Order: sequence, then structure tokens, then C-alpha cells
Amino acid sequence: MSAYAYRIVNVFTQGRAVLSGNPLCVFERAQTLDAESMQALALQFNLSETTFILPSERASARVRIFTPGYEMPLRDIRRSAPPTFAARWAWAATG
Repeated sequence: MSAYAYRIVNVFTQGRAVLSGNPLCVFERAQTLDAESMQALALQFNLSETTFILPSERASARVRIFTPGYEMPLRDIRRSAPPTFAARWAWAATG
């Protein structure tokens, strides 16, 4: 079994209140995962969204977002904003 680094990130918290935000899972280095594995992990965590940070040739990083049931297109900006914020925070935190 492989080990993967991930973080649970709460976005849109209410002030400094613990456990008040929208919890999301962020896999920091997901380049070895295929879409089937990403979907299985999203289902296993069963959070509203799970994000996977990947290398990109056009930007600093690329993000794929999965719900427990499907991959979310980034063009769905209303739904993809919270997981994108979480991925950006986790990416910056890893240095």
C-alpha cells in the first residue's frame, strides 16, 4: 500500500472558531495517482470535495477536484472556488 501526503483544510471558517468551515482534503503531490484512484480516495474521505495538486507545464501547479461521486470541472467556478482556495493554501504551505 502506498502512502500519500494530504491535509484536511477548513475554508471559509467563522473567525477563529475551530471546526466552523468547509472541510476539504488536499493531496499535495498527486502525480502518481490516476483518475480512478483519485475518485476512490474522494469517496473514501467522503468530504464535499477532495483536491489533487499536480505538476503543470503552463503554471506553478494544476489542480483536479473530485466529489465523492464525480470529477468537478474547474469551469464550475461557484463550486470549484472553495477547493481551489484550499489547494492554493496547501501548495503554499508545502514551500
